[in-house]
Amino acid sequence: MAGALDGPQPFDHIELERCQEYLDQDLARPDAGWLIARFYDPAGNYAGRTFLDMAPNPPHAVSVADLLAVTLLQVRVSDHAVRQLLEPTRDQTTVLAALRRVPVSANLGDADEQVLSAAWQLRRSVMHVIGEHAWVTASKLCARKRPALVPIVDRVVRRRLPISAGR
Repeated sequence: MAGALDGPQPFDHIELERCQEYLDQDLARPDAGWLIARFYDPAGNYAGRTFLDMAPNPPHAVSVADLLAVTLLQVRVSDHAVRQLLEPTRDQTTVLAALRRVPVSANLGDADEQVLSAAWQLRRSVMHVIGEHAWVTASKLCARKRPALVPIVDRVVRRRLPISAGR
C-alpha cells in the first residue's frame, strides 16, 4: 500500500538533460537578462525580489512571511494548510524534518542525488499538507525555503519544459 508521501520518482536523468537544453536556449535569448532583471527589480511591480527577501525567512521553519511571499506569486494557501504549517501538528513536524534534511546552501547545479531526493521529499511532505492538487503552491513554498535548489514549477514552466506530470 502506498504511503501519503509516495509518488512519482523525483527525477529522470534524460528529462533533466532535456530540461537543461531548453533552459540553455531560453537563457541565450537576447532579452533573457532584461526579463530576469525586471522580475527581480524592487522598484517594479513584479514579486520576484519580495518573494526572495521578505523577512523573516528562517531556514528550518515555515513562517507567516513565507506564506505571504508565496501568495504574492498568485497562489492561495488554504486555512487548514496554514494551521498545519504554523501550529505544532504532526504535519508541521513532518515538513520541518524534511526541511532540515535539505541543506540550506544546496544549489541545483551542484546537487547530488541525495540532496535532490531530500528536496523531493520536502516537496512531497508540503504537498501532503497543502493538498495534492496544490502542486504549484507546494513548489513555490519549497522554492521560497531553498531558492537556489528548488525551481518553481507551474503551468507555464510545464508547458515550456519536457517534464512529466508529478516530476
